[in-house]
Amino acid sequence: MATTDSTPRASRSARASRNRAAEARAAIKDAFRDVEGTHHPASFAVVINSAATLLWIGDLDAADEHLDWFISRAQSESFEPYLHLGHAFKGEVAICRGDVKAGVEKLQKRLEWLHAASFKLFTMRLQSVLARGLAALEAEDDEAAP
Repeated sequence: MATTDSTPRASRSARASRNRAAEARAAIKDAFRDVEGTHHPASFAVVINSAATLLWIGDLDAADEHLDWFISRAQSESFEPYLHLGHAFKGEVAICRGDVKAGVEKLQKRLEWLHAASFKLFTMRLQSVLARGLAALEAEDDEAAP
């Protein structure tokens, strides 16, 4: 039985993946530009979904930028649940950047507030990130133990 070289297929797949990530970034940039000037709570849904997508594709700098805008706008518009949601996502960014302890602490604090306010948007996703962060902290503790 002949073996085939999978390198060309793997290379095409990686290239296609990068192209899809670039397309996602462009679509997010367009959507963000559309909502920047609006003062409607629905605009927050667009921005937080954009930030979540940027986190998913690993573009932490762009996600951070979107979250900074999101938090600033939530604060100036007095949309308190979105303020806590934005900070919770910042906790995820911290975990992704390796600042696991700070990210876990931020997530725990903000998830507590979101649960108390019965604000469920993204809480399942954020709880999953929190679990991943707690597992990473436990692994760090295990490595440090004699």
